[in-house]
Amino acid sequence: MKKSETSIPFLFRVPRVKTVIGRMDFVLQRCKGKKVLHLGCVDEGLTKDRIRAGNLLHTKLMGVAKEVWGVDISAEGIKILREHGIDNLVIGDIEHLDQIEELKQQTFDMFLATEVLEHLNNPGLFLQSAKRLFSPNTVMIITVPNGLRLTGLGYTLRGYEFVHPDHNYWFSYKTLSTLLEKNGYQINEMLVYSYSTYSLSLSILKNVFKKIVQVFRSYRAQTMNKTTNTVLQIRQQDILRTILLSIKWIIELPVRVCLRHYNPFFVSDGIIVVVKPKKRG
Repeated sequence: MKKSETSIPFLFRVPRVKTVIGRMDFVLQRCKGKKVLHLGCVDEGLTKDRIRAGNLLHTKLMGVAKEVWGVDISAEGIKILREHGIDNLVIGDIEHLDQIEELKQQTFDMFLATEVLEHLNNPGLFLQSAKRLFSPNTVMIITVPNGLRLTGLGYTLRGYEFVHPDHNYWFSYKTLSTLLEKNGYQINEMLVYSYSTYSLSLSILKNVFKKIVQVFRSYRAQTMNKTTNTVLQIRQQDILRTILLSIKWIIELPVRVCLRHYNPFFVSDGIIVVVKPKKRG
C-alpha cells in the first residue's frame, strides 16, 4: 500500500490488477483437489433454489475439492443442506471461528470467504479468530463487492443507493488492504472480477437495437390501422425508452472498455484477495 505521488492527504494510488470473469470459476479452480473450509456456506433465502438450479457454490466445491467443510450461522440453511445429503456442516458464528470445537482438530488447505465480510458485524474479529486455525500451508480466498464500481452511479444521481440490504460495509482496494494489514495478514494476490464482458455488452446492444426495430414496426402497423391515440402514445413512450436505453449502452460500452484498460476497479463488480497470516518476525 503506497500513497500516491501527490501532496493531497488521504489519497492512495489504486493498482492495475488482473480481471477475471465472474468469481465462481476462479474459486473452483483454486479449490480443486484441496481440503476446503467454506465460511458462510449457506446462500440465505436462496439455498433451495440454487441447489435445484445446480449453481450453489458449496455443492460445486464438493465436485472439485478433495474434502469440503461448511460453517454458517443459519441453522435453517444448514438444515436444508443436510436434507440434501451434505455432511461436514457446522452451525457456528465465524467471528468466533477458533471456538468451534468441530474444527479444532482439522487442518485445511483453503479457507473460503466469498461475499461474506460485508455481512459481518465485526470482520476484524473474524480475521483474528480465523488466523488461529491456519496451518503453515493454509491460504484464504476472500471476495467482496467493489465499493469503487461505477455500476450504481445512475441510481446515485437519482437519489438511490444500489446495495444488498444485509450489507454493513463497502470495501475498496484501500479499505480491504488496510483491514487485512491491521489484522496481521499479507496479500499474496489481488484481482477483480466482473460479470460484464465486451462480448456480453455487444450482445446486449444488439438486442436493444432489435427491440427498437420491433417496436417501431409495431408502431407503424398500428398507425396504418388507425389505432386509438392512447395506444399510440404508449407506443411512442415505449420507443423513447428503448432509444434512451440504446443511447445508454452506446455511451457505456466504450467507456467501460476504456476504464477497464485504465483501471479495472472502476468497472469491476468485486475484489478477490488471496491471503495468509504474516510470518512473525
